[in-house]
Amino acid sequence: MRPPNFYQSYLSPEWHKDIENNADFYSHDNQAFYVKVLKEFNHKTEKPIVFLPCASQKPISKSVTHGFLKAITKNENFEKIIISEPQTVIPYALEKHCPDYDYPPGNLTIRDRWQLVRRLGIFLGFLKDKEPKRKRIYYIGSKHHCFILQDALLNVSYCFNLIYTIPAYGIRDYAKYAKEFSLIIKKIEDI
Repeated sequence: MRPPNFYQSYLSPEWHKDIENNADFYSHDNQAFYVKVLKEFNHKTEKPIVFLPCASQKPISKSVTHGFLKAITKNENFEKIIISEPQTVIPYALEKHCPDYDYPPGNLTIRDRWQLVRRLGIFLGFLKDKEPKRKRIYYIGSKHHCFILQDALLNVSYCFNLIYTIPAYGIRDYAKYAKEFSLIIKKIEDI
């Protein structure tokens, strides 16, 4: 028998408190954007795919964080995709269609993390189906999003090799690590 408060977290008014501010995985706008990405992203891109962390400043591609990563973010030879709560993935190419939201990563619940990993796994599965010869994906950024990406890869039987770097001292090392990682990607991909 379940304890009386088993469903409390699902029925609590707290569960819906931020849906008006679009700070929820389950809002209409966020779900519609995720579907748009699945339908409209160029899954057959031949460019190396580099996953990046999100940032509090919007648009993310113009944020200070992504400015530090300019060796990657300004390189037209790379396909850049942001891992973000609650959007899951925001390809640079579709960022202008992304609904406005504010979701501090500290608010990530176990349920929302599960949803993020699940949706990211679905995206990776779409990517593998459309581009079966692709062997690698890349990531640069924080441990938080790297672990989420690793868990999503587990859900799709590690259909890609993940090559990543996590700057030792966080954002203050992003520029240095981005330069080095850009060279590594170019060497691996022969571009």
